[in-house]
Amino acid sequence: MIARIVIPLLLVIVLSDVYIDAHYFRKRVHITWQQRLAWWIPT
Repeated sequence: MIARIVIPLLLVIVLSDVYIDAHYFRKRVHITWQQRLAWWIPT
């Protein structure tokens, strides 16, 4: 039962991070790949 909840929850977390990365970070020129990597490591 818990596995049914965990998988969609992880998808929501990852997809929200992908959305933020695509629409916010890529428009900011001064953000380096190291800063983007630091954003993705906790996820």
